[in-house]
Amino acid sequence: MSNVNAVLGYSLVGVNNAQNQTPVNISIQGVTLGCTAFYYDQYFQVGTSVTTAQLPATTVWVAYARNLGSNVVTLTYTLSVGGTGTVPLSPVTNGFGGVWAIFETTESGAGITAVTLQATGSTTPVELAFGY
Repeated sequence: MSNVNAVLGYSLVGVNNAQNQTPVNISIQGVTLGCTAFYYDQYFQVGTSVTTAQLPATTVWVAYARNLGSNVVTLTYTLSVGGTGTVPLSPVTNGFGGVWAIFETTESGAGITAVTLQATGSTTPVELAFGY
C-alpha cells in the first residue's frame, strides 16, 4: 500500500480567437500513481551555474518544475531507460512561467534519475515536485 498518492488533473484548451472557436478541449482528471513518498519545494533556488535538484529516490516517476522568476531556466533530465533531455523554462509572462512535467502511471515506465537546472542572469526560483 502506498503512503502517498500523486494525482494528476489538467485541461488543455486550444482557442481560435479569430473565429471564436475551441477546436481542442482535452481534460484529464484523476490519473493516480501510488507513491512511497513525495518531495515538494515551493521556491527552489536555481543559480547561474548548474544546480542539482535532490531527488527523493534513485528514480522518480512524477516530476514537475515551474519557473517562478524573470530569467530563463534550462532544465536537463536523465531518463531511467537511457537518454537525456533539455528544456528551457520561459520566464514569468502573463502571470505564469514555463512548466515541465512527467507523470507515469506505473513505476515500470520511463522514470527520471537526475535533474539539473541553470538560470540565466541571476538566481531564479523554481517550484519543484517529485514522487516515487
